[in-house]
Amino acid sequence: QQLADIFVQFESDLYRQAKATPGGWKGWRKFFVSAKVPESDEIISFHLTPEDRDALPAYQPGQFVSVRCFVPELGSYQPRQYSLSDVPNGKYFQISVKREFAQDDRPAGRVSNVLHESLPVGADLDVSFPFGDFVLDVNATTPAVLMSGGVGLTPMMAMLKTLVEQAKERKVVFVHAARNSRVHAMKPTLSKIVAENPQVSRAVFYEQVTDGDKKGEDYDFVGRV
Repeated sequence: QQLADIFVQFESDLYRQAKATPGGWKGWRKFFVSAKVPESDEIISFHLTPEDRDALPAYQPGQFVSVRCFVPELGSYQPRQYSLSDVPNGKYFQISVKREFAQDDRPAGRVSNVLHESLPVGADLDVSFPFGDFVLDVNATTPAVLMSGGVGLTPMMAMLKTLVEQAKERKVVFVHAARNSRVHAMKPTLSKIVAENPQVSRAVFYEQVTDGDKKGEDYDFVGRV
């Protein structure tokens, strides 16, 4: 009971801090999908804008939000957590969601398929305040190595964009693995950042390479990291 009380109090403090933050709130807040941007064959970035159009809070790169939408086949609302995949802009949140297809004995992802297929631009959903401790130390001066695989690059892109905006003198190595170029999300964005920032280097691994993939442009190495 003592341990439970500690966690209950800790959670209550988080909600209290969230509500006290400029632009913050407690519980769910109504948002709508203001844009859907395809990032790969499997991943779409969703721009989520608050219905009241009031300002949004700043957040730390690496944090996540909870998103709740109605799943018809379950007849209930279902929450999921998604990393924020862009830097704060005060107007909308960006999450980048991989659509989970059914495979062998594994069923299709309930919420990811609703988001991809059933929520058009303009549709509303519930969103939580940003939370999470997996964040970038923006005050450090040591080199940063950002490593990810597949859709795991979403918090890393938020961190990378923060670094090139706020710490241009800090060396960054971006290591990413994808199955192939079709599922390599945010490739143009990453290439642009590397081209414009000499302090940033990358190592992109593809398990499968097609005839149209160019080494040094689309990928750097074949195989696993």
